[in-house]
Amino acid sequence: MGVRTVVLDLLQIPYDRKEDVRMGELMRVAREFLQKFCRGNQPNQALLHKHLELFLTPGLLGLGDNQHFVHCIETHGRHVEYLHFLQTIVKAEGQFIRKCQDMVMQELVNVGEDALVFYNDKASFNVFVDMMRAERHRLDATDSSGALKYHIELVRLLALCTMGKNVYTEIKCHRMLTLDDINLLNHCYIRH
Repeated sequence: MGVRTVVLDLLQIPYDRKEDVRMGELMRVAREFLQKFCRGNQPNQALLHKHLELFLTPGLLGLGDNQHFVHCIETHGRHVEYLHFLQTIVKAEGQFIRKCQDMVMQELVNVGEDALVFYNDKASFNVFVDMMRAERHRLDATDSSGALKYHIELVRLLALCTMGKNVYTEIKCHRMLTLDDINLLNHCYIRH
């Protein structure tokens, strides 16, 4: 129905990000719409892929310097929705987009601890185990909030960034997570 075109046009309207709170909220909802429009839907991904440069160009669509959504994690907190958007842009029509993978990985590295939480040190590992135990008893497995869900989606994003034989992102990912950490994640998330 062409709704995506209207939303893309809306997202290109300039506004004062600090002063115009209502417009900022409207932009957030519009970006969330595009994310849901694309998630798991290859025909819709193909439609938005034609406008990919809008998402990668600084200043357009409110994405700012390289990856606005990574910086949103830094400034607005660890929200799964930001990771879902980043997952969407690194893969379209079943193909991995190396430029996007590189940019997302670089921005994650730049933001560092504000976005990257792996619970792979001794102090935080027990917190991680407690989160997994608590999650086991929850009834709503689709809940998109919480630290454990954020962690799972972050690991999924890193995996998507390294697929397609992208040596650059594989090296960066290996610096973040050791082979032992990856084996633990494999054991926790895939086998059980």
